Amino acid sequence: MDLYGGYKKSFGDFGFDVGLLQYYYPGAKYANGTKFDTLEGYVAGSWKWLSLKYSHTLTDYFGVKTATFGGSCNRDGADCFGAAPGNSKGSGYLDLSANYEIIPKLTLSAHIGHQTVRHYGKLDYTDYKLGATYDLNGWLLGAAFITTDADKKWYYVTGGGRTKETGTATVVFTVGKTF
Repeated sequence: MDLYGGYKKSFGDFGFDVGLLQYYYPGAKYANGTKFDTLEGYVAGSWKWLSLKYSHTLTDYFGVKTATFGGSCNRDGADCFGAAPGNSKGSGYLDLSANYEIIPKLTLSAHIGHQTVRHYGKLDYTDYKLGATYDLNGWLLGAAFITTDADKKWYYVTGGGRTKETGTATVVFTVGKTF
């Protein structure tokens, strides 16, 4: 669950947004009992179709700390963290996005973001998105190409005898309706 609150204000073509965001994962924890829950503060500014946002973790970044990642190695076992790297409180994410209506009802979107994980630089990554949405009588139809430069030897999940790399390129199709 993502719980958030903040304050947003516009001044003509300019906008300002500040707030808190709590990522809450009921029952989700590492083997040692550390929860994934994360609290972030953020500040953002916008001008017309362009926005810039910075988010800063006020707790450990999704439970990353010595007790969960100290001495951990990537899936090849060739690249490891030290035994006591510390906590990840103070990690940050910088997001630059643009949404520009090129013709009525058709909007192009572009995004670049960079995640830094304090004391865990091997987990840092940059992500990219290029997409479009079309307003079809109140229904938003969208498609986007999304990718990252995340190290695939660190960003993966396993289960059922399979390994899935979570930082690989993908295309996402969406359908939305606001009521």
